[in-house]
Amino acid sequence: MGLLPDIRDEDELGEIYVWVDSIPLSKQKKNITRDFSDAVCVADIIHYYQPKLVDLHNYSPTSNSKQKMENWRTLNDKVLKKIGMKLSVDTMRSVVSCEVGCVERVLKLLRNTLYRLSAGHGSGTDENTCPTQMDEKKGMVSHIPPVERRGQSEDHDGRVIDELHDVIRVLELKCAKQEEVIRLKDAKIEALTRLVDDYSKDQIIP
Repeated sequence: MGLLPDIRDEDELGEIYVWVDSIPLSKQKKNITRDFSDAVCVADIIHYYQPKLVDLHNYSPTSNSKQKMENWRTLNDKVLKKIGMKLSVDTMRSVVSCEVGCVERVLKLLRNTLYRLSAGHGSGTDENTCPTQMDEKKGMVSHIPPVERRGQSEDHDGRVIDELHDVIRVLELKCAKQEEVIRLKDAKIEALTRLVDDYSKDQIIP
């Protein structure tokens, strides 16, 4: 799969899922590996950040492997190539075949690419040729653009502000999800405790 970035740990994986959840998609997400295999949701994400780059009518939801691959080829040639994130054929096939962990790595690459574009840093995240991709694999690419690289124009400042708002929204969603996880765990502990108590009472010999 070329130089697709690795997912460092579960926390980073959670960040990617929260980021995806923060973006309106054209179809309901149930299983990220399967739902992203036809490239439609990826096109949705790029359109959310760079609407002029993507014509969503070019991508139709499908369960057919051949049509999925055609969607990915179209996205790769018309969009990903332009933003410096052209994927290899092997990577596209891995996503189409729902290879475990592949789509998350593609989404990490996409997220960092879109963040750089939004901050005005240009492209240069091609899977096969990007010289900064090794830095990304080491986790050195920041989610928030460095202050010293921000442009001076009002338009550029506006993009940076929008980007920071996106980061804040992602963090808020992550906190909300963590709170929900804690609530569910507490409920599970309470249910198990009741089961143990009931079992203990049943074992008491009169």
